[in-house]
Order: sequence, then C-alpha cells, then structure tokens
Amino acid sequence: MFFLFLTFINFSILKSAILNIPSDYPSIQSGINSSSNGDTIIISDGTYFENLNTYGKEITLASLFHINGNQSHISNTIIDGDSLDHVLLIDNSSNPIINGLTIKGGFTDSTTYGAGILIDNFSNPTIKNCIIKENHARRSGSGISINNGSSPVISHCKIIDNYTPRGGAGIYCKQSTTPVQPEIRNCIFDTNIAGTGGGGGIRGKSTANPSVFDSYFVENSADFGGAISHPFGGNPIIINNSAFCGNTPDNFSTSTNYIDNGITYTNNCDSLRSLFSFQISDSNDENDSGDNNNDNQGNTYGSWIEYPNHAISLNGTGAGRLYLTQTNVSSTDEFREICKEECINGNADGPNGQCGAFVINYFDVDTHLNPNYCVFKLANSLPYPNTAKDSYVYEEIYYLLGDVNLDTLINVIDIVQTVNYIFYPDNPIILEQGDINQDGTINIVDVVTMVTIIIDF
Repeated sequence: MFFLFLTFINFSILKSAILNIPSDYPSIQSGINSSSNGDTIIISDGTYFENLNTYGKEITLASLFHINGNQSHISNTIIDGDSLDHVLLIDNSSNPIINGLTIKGGFTDSTTYGAGILIDNFSNPTIKNCIIKENHARRSGSGISINNGSSPVISHCKIIDNYTPRGGAGIYCKQSTTPVQPEIRNCIFDTNIAGTGGGGGIRGKSTANPSVFDSYFVENSADFGGAISHPFGGNPIIINNSAFCGNTPDNFSTSTNYIDNGITYTNNCDSLRSLFSFQISDSNDENDSGDNNNDNQGNTYGSWIEYPNHAISLNGTGAGRLYLTQTNVSSTDEFREICKEECINGNADGPNGQCGAFVINYFDVDTHLNPNYCVFKLANSLPYPNTAKDSYVYEEIYYLLGDVNLDTLINVIDIVQTVNYIFYPDNPIILEQGDINQDGTINIVDVVTMVTIIIDF
C-alpha cells in the first residue's frame, strides 16, 4: 500500500508542477512559457513589470494567497503593465485560474480592448480574489474586456479606479456572434470613470448576457449609466442581490435592459465598501501563531449546517422576516439561497448583532416545498425540534489549508487522508481543507501542493 502511495505521489508530481516566481523562473512570463496544462505558478510578493499571455494554457496563476490564504499577498503581488499593453491576455479557448493578484498599469490604444485583462476567443477563465485597478483603455474595457464568446467567472474582486474615454471602465462586455456570458460574483466596482460610451462599472453591448450576483457599485461615473449601461435590443443584464451608492449621473442609463432580482440603494457608500471581502478571510491571529509550517495561516471558513424539522430559539437579529412574496423567486432552493445571502452580506443584521442563522417557515409543513418566510437569527441561537420549519446556521471554523485532520500540522498523514479521499470519495473530509487551490475539487493538484509544503518546510 505504501509503495502504491509513493507511486501515486511521484506520478502526480510528474503530471503537474508548481513553478515559483522568481526562485524557479526570473519572470512570470518565462514561468508561463515553461508550464504545462495543470501546472500552478506561484508568484512571490513584489512588483513585476510585465505584459503577460497565457497562450491558451490551462494553468493556475496566483500569489502566495493561493497557498496560505493571507490576504496581504493580494495587494503585495503586483503585475504592472507599465502602460505598454494589456497586463494579461487570456486567449484561444483558454481556461486558467487567476487568484490573488493585483493587476494594474495596463494601457491599450483605440484599436483594441482590455487594458487590465483581455479575455478573448471563447476563453472561460476563473478570476478570483484580485484587485484590478488603475488601468486605461482608450477604446473600452479598462479593467477587463470580455470578447468573442468568452464566459469567465469573476468573483471576489475589487475593480477600482480604472478609466476610459469610451465605455466600460470596470468591465466591458463586447458584442459578438456568440454572446459573451460572464458571471460576476461578490465583486466591488469602485470609482471607475467612463466617458462617452457609458457604464462606469459595466458596459454591455446588446448581445452580451452578463449576470451579476451579490456585488457593489460605488461612486462610479460616466456620461450616462454611472454604474451600468447595457442597451435594449438583445440580451439583458441580470442583477441579483446587489447594491448601489453614489454613481453619477445615475445608476443605470435610461436605455439599460436589466432584470432586477434584488437591487438595493443606499447613501452610505462606505458601508458598502466595508461589506466587500475576498473569498478567504484571515483569522484573528495576525502572527500565524499555531502555524507549525510558518507559511500557512489559520483561516476562517463558513459552512451552513442544516437542522431539518427544527426552529431556532430566541436571539433574533432584529432585522425581521423576509417573505417569499418579497422576492422574485418561486422555488424553495432559490429562496433558501436568498436568505443565506441576506444573512452573509449583512443585510439581515440588527440591533441584537450580526446574522448567523435563519429559519424557514413553510405553508406545507409536511413537504417543506412551499416557503412562507425566513426569520433571521444570531449564530449562537439554539435549534430545537419543530416539524413546521427548517433551520440553517452559518458556522465559522478555523483551520489551515491542507490540515485535513485538524491537528494544526500539514504532514504525511494529511496526504494519506487526501489520497484516500480521492480513491474513496465517501471517506469523510472537509472539502475546504483538502482543496488547497480552492477550485472546488480535491484532486492530484492538491496532493502535489501538500507535498511541496512539507518539502519546503
């Protein structure tokens, strides 16, 4: 068994590699050029003046945040385009993961798009936990331009202080024969400035079909559609549970074709800024104490715990109830997700404290398929049996990425348990702990990363 385990590990290392910048390669582009599909390129803190091209490779490009969850790496790992070209070009049906980087200083002239990041030709990258700022496109799409059938997922990103004299300072969704369909989640668009093309935050052309979830648009500006401009004549932009503040001259241009699945407006812009967070939040331990590898920081992760046929006692947040009739959804699953988002995003906080739980009340008690409303509670409220309701508690737990058995160490025991999980997925494991690269799957890449952590320390 041990021989098979070692063989598995060696095979894994041969199949995918971790390339470190600058210790293994002097520049990020040289690392990309030497990489193969499935490889992970880890960039140490610093400023790198480069204009990158992924050349269609299926790779992960990330800061040390990808390994240890320390948010300081996001702002300290800077790729600066030095006003020469796109900072990052993702082209030719490429689907890389970009995680925990600051993208700035991109510049494109009037012949092209996407000063910070250009996503082109049916590419579907995942871009998460990034800061995309201070880019300038003379045409459109200063922060990000999405072109020609591409459908990226952009999540937990700050898109700030980008400028274009045309449209779409934050994100531009270009019209194409095959519509672009970006999914934008938990992002903040802040102080982006567009000119005659409108859409300080987002500018979409008619065939584009973007979806926005749980995002914030704060003090963006343009000639029209300070936050969003997306004209009629094609697909709408779908906006789910998002908030707007201080966009000028308006939040939406009068011609914007959008579907409102939960939009709120506020005059307190700083409150929206404070709600934004990256996907992984640091623990209260600023000095990594308890981290025996001195590189992996304890992190806070949230998970929902369901108590079927239970209510929750006392300690309401004071934020009242959310009725199904107040939303635009009809299914139980969709309503549950809305209640979760209201609780997580702070919209259900009240005088008794922050929301950490909720209970759903049903008309059809036996089937639990016809929700009436959800009531928001504190996380320390106690569930108790009640067949008419279902309760959900959002619980935060602390652990290290890679510490599968929660003993505060990352060692061969964690590797063995992770390998066992890959072969026998019914074995118990906490997904977030074993999923070191946070791609939603525990696989060989995570095992290789664990081996690298152990060897390095």
